[in-house]
Amino acid sequence: MRERHILDNLKLIDCGDGRYGAFSLLSGIMLKLNERSYHILRLLVKGGDEFEIAERLRGSYREIKGVINSVSNIIHKEQIASPTKESVLGKLQLIVTNYCNFKCRYCYADGGMYHQQVRGQMTPEVVREVFEQFYAVYHRIKAIQIFGGEPLLNWRIIDFICNYLEQKCSKKDVPKIGMNTNLSILPARMIEIIGQHDIHLCVSLDGPQEINDMLRIHRSGKGTFKTVAKNICRLKEATGQPDALEVTYTMEHVKAGLTRRDVARFLRDKFGVTTILISNVGDMGNPEGSQIRSQLLVEQGEDYFGERLQESLGLLHEGILDFEPLKILIYLALNWGSEYYCTAGINTISVMPNGDMYPCQLFCGKEKFYMGNCLRDGIFDNAHFGQVQGYLLDMKKDHNALCRNCFVKPYCHACIAYQYDKTNVLIPIDEAYCDRTRRTVEVAIDTLFSMRTNEKIWKDFISSIYKIANWVYV
Repeated sequence: MRERHILDNLKLIDCGDGRYGAFSLLSGIMLKLNERSYHILRLLVKGGDEFEIAERLRGSYREIKGVINSVSNIIHKEQIASPTKESVLGKLQLIVTNYCNFKCRYCYADGGMYHQQVRGQMTPEVVREVFEQFYAVYHRIKAIQIFGGEPLLNWRIIDFICNYLEQKCSKKDVPKIGMNTNLSILPARMIEIIGQHDIHLCVSLDGPQEINDMLRIHRSGKGTFKTVAKNICRLKEATGQPDALEVTYTMEHVKAGLTRRDVARFLRDKFGVTTILISNVGDMGNPEGSQIRSQLLVEQGEDYFGERLQESLGLLHEGILDFEPLKILIYLALNWGSEYYCTAGINTISVMPNGDMYPCQLFCGKEKFYMGNCLRDGIFDNAHFGQVQGYLLDMKKDHNALCRNCFVKPYCHACIAYQYDKTNVLIPIDEAYCDRTRRTVEVAIDTLFSMRTNEKIWKDFISSIYKIANWVYV
């Protein structure tokens, strides 16, 4: 029974040039095979009988069983569970203000307000209560993500957050601190805070000035590129930050003839930042975003992952890390499988400036996903928290008939907030989406195996992905 389960979750690889391999979807193990073992496993995966395969390949039952046992033992060894660890929260997201000084064309968050009626800024009292509540349950919080709105509109609270954590936690347990910002504001004291507390920044900028200033607009109506560019240079000279630049790729880039590679190279050459996060424009909560995304999908086509992946690997050789298309390779290489489509509300929790809690920022303001207020209700003993988290814990892939027996199940990730926004349900139910995901994982496994057989390429890739494995702003 164990052997059948392992074979059913084995993806075989034929590179077409005499190289053969197998990837275990259970353990993330990549195996290099000789040609005969490959053909034996191919017949076994199809459900062939050991005796019939031995006869067909003019071998022996002992040989066939030996291949099965060798593969099963390697994979089973990697599956042995580690001892239960103390409770750990992956990421606590603090939305320190729900106001933004930009009015970006594609914004999903209602200008940072998340459809709330009152502007707010997180206070020391809220921060103190949040940490007291969470640390009463979690032994450790891996990462704190400072978010907005524009978080630097409330920059003094960031210093308070960092000082509080450094006083409360042992040195080895202080969470990694990351911040997503438009960097239009940068007081001299904030530069000191970033350096002092080793805060990792991801700055949003959409490429050359003529494109950026059509998309990322100040509330005054002015363009934002010059101000942000100046602040990036100031910050980089003083601290080496930002770690990354984040780009929203739109039809404006396409119309201007700018590929993602063009944008990535421009940003690297201008600012010396080599990690570029490029994503297609989203269409949540923004009619213009929906229109832009629809046009973009028509322009690019739905099945462009293989080409996109090769483009990103080419950039990797130039020292540019275009993260988005490499994510699936990272999940596979690091064995980041999950029984959930997304761990929002389970391994990630967002807290608004007034203490309201939600699974992540994309759910903020949605009444159904309100997890209570940590100041008024506490956290883990309030009905809202238990009800929403229980609902999310029930959203396992095994509970979806489309996913239960799918070979890519461990590595299929989906934004449940996006699904809910479009379909009013959390679980992906679109078979076209499933087909795209299966093709994407198949291409990624084949690519990963080819990389694994080239020592230099593999070392470059591994060094890059370990650099970002614990990022807090992705």
